[in-house]
Amino acid sequence: MEGNFFLKKKIKEKGFYINVKLNICTLKGEGVEIINPHFNKETDIVFFAIKYFLGIHKKFFFDKKVVVEIIDMRTMIVDTTPIIILYGILKAMENATNLSINELKIDDEGNIIFPK
Repeated sequence: MEGNFFLKKKIKEKGFYINVKLNICTLKGEGVEIINPHFNKETDIVFFAIKYFLGIHKKFFFDKKVVVEIIDMRTMIVDTTPIIILYGILKAMENATNLSINELKIDDEGNIIFPK
């Protein structure tokens, strides 16, 4: 399952930029494997985003090994923060799986809203 997400927006003087392309596959077994060959410094936030998504949709991924490959991720120094990376990965995973995270959004003030 391939998914992508692109965001280039300015809200209330805040810049937001992320461009992510990823691939998700499920195998027999358990656990999570992340293939992220080009983005070592973002590994922690990418891992958190993937685990957050899988936790919300645990019924769909129950008893499966999930492999997520970050094919491409483009960022900008000023307009991309770890929270924007988190948001972009989640949106790309939504796109790949057709599973949504209710209430995940950027509000009119530029705040990113994550459900519990």
